[in-house]
Amino acid sequence: MQEEVFGIYDNKSNTKTEMTPDLSLDFVVPLELIENWKKCSLVSNFFANYQSFNFMDQERVVLILSTVINELLENAVKFTSDKNKLVSIALKHFDSTVSVETVNLSNTENVTKLKDMIHKLRTTDPESLILEQIVKAANTNLNESGLGILSLLRDFKANLGIKIIEKPDPDLYEVFTKVVFTDEALKMY
Repeated sequence: MQEEVFGIYDNKSNTKTEMTPDLSLDFVVPLELIENWKKCSLVSNFFANYQSFNFMDQERVVLILSTVINELLENAVKFTSDKNKLVSIALKHFDSTVSVETVNLSNTENVTKLKDMIHKLRTTDPESLILEQIVKAANTNLNESGLGILSLLRDFKANLGIKIIEKPDPDLYEVFTKVVFTDEALKMY
């Protein structure tokens, strides 16, 4: 099996991210969740509220974490190859670090687009990529602009990691997406 990593997954010595999650949820993606994004928002708000009790300014942390979690969760749901496969989300808080990770199964078409975005992230600064994606989305009828992930990098100074593992089944990949913040970064916005 082939594995491709980007960002924070490159750092194999980071044991903080290997800790047991504070809160996690595995679920099958029902078709109605795709049609009703409010359910993703509900899960995101729950996770954010749960984590906010570790901070003085709970309202601010809820706003930030809810936005981040919702973006990751919607991407995991949107790019799942089979709507009867599990999507996982985990929230971890260790020392002064908060991480949110989603895991989903995807297909070759979606993974090719993701690898293209990873290549662009490695070779172009996020601000230029955002402008490029805005123009591209405005000129095409794309449903997947990539703006959500890019805005997390720009607006919240998040550390991003993506890991793609090719599965033995043809046209099947396990996609891990993780965003990590320091407690200080959550207090700044």
